[in-house]
Amino acid sequence: MFNQTTQTYFSFGNKLWREEKLNEAIAAYQCSIKHTPNFYVSHHNLGEVLSQQGRLEEAIVAYRRAIELKPDSAATHNQLQERLANHYYAKT
Repeated sequence: MFNQTTQTYFSFGNKLWREEKLNEAIAAYQCSIKHTPNFYVSHHNLGEVLSQQGRLEEAIVAYRRAIELKPDSAATHNQLQERLANHYYAKT
């Protein structure tokens, strides 16, 4: 499933996110993904943090990747739907 390095980066990303250190959280999630590309929750959380920064296009990419890895994740589908709507309305 995933290795200790992946878990360490993922947990650190969560800690940084809670502390609102968003750029650092993004970097931690990206490291987690680098070590275990199929760890869907890293992609999901990356999408969350990117969304929080207003980086909707990047967030959408992260959510879509999470859905590719775990198609039955209702939470990720809901977040993607919300971000797509926000992205659409931001462009109109």
